Amino acid sequence: MHFPRYYLGITLIAAALCLSQCRDSHETSAPVAVIPEDSRILVDDASYLRVEGDSHALSFQWWEHTEGADRKRATAVIERLQPMAQAQPQHFPPQLRFHEQSFQESDVSFFLSTGYLARKRLFFQRMRCDQPGSLHGKATLFPTGDVETKSITQQGPHRSRLWLLPFEAEVVVKQGALVIEGEGELLLLWHLPARDDADSPTWQDLVREFDPDGGDHPDLSKIADALAEEAVREAK
Repeated sequence: MHFPRYYLGITLIAAALCLSQCRDSHETSAPVAVIPEDSRILVDDASYLRVEGDSHALSFQWWEHTEGADRKRATAVIERLQPMAQAQPQHFPPQLRFHEQSFQESDVSFFLSTGYLARKRLFFQRMRCDQPGSLHGKATLFPTGDVETKSITQQGPHRSRLWLLPFEAEVVVKQGALVIEGEGELLLLWHLPARDDADSPTWQDLVREFDPDGGDHPDLSKIADALAEEAVREAK
């Protein structure tokens, strides 16, 4: 069958627009109906978090509450690369402040600790396994922005910042994402700044009080334990 050239041109333009919309689906959000309060993690009077996903990938979404509709500010995604089994559902309690999960894949056990510290405006997840070298992780932030080793800073007015911190392995940047391969444990931190925050703190600034003698190289195990303990206290 023979198609006129102008028809092919229109088809190609439409396909490109569709691809662009799919690529940007994480990055922008049209207003949606107000999300029920029992599924929110309150950040401040104007915004909240939601958590969803499974054992392969978790999505942490920062939403802005406006009258009559809500709009997504940003989404952080952490994925486990090279999974060894089918994804398992992960259920988070309403008003999550701290939650622990575990699951088995092949002969490896994985453990997740997920929480939020209100006074720090800091979301965190500790991921570990019982066989060092079996953990491979990838973290992405939408809309993306300045990507550096171990961190991504969001573009635009909200300027949230995401860190992926290894305990022993190296972090590499691949196509705008932070990737760790061959680890036994890693820590994800996501800071959600207030509108009047003038500076963007480093992750060391945010957690310095939990290991004051650690300087620029704090003990990540000590930090992760302290974050979990404080999140549990905040939840009570």
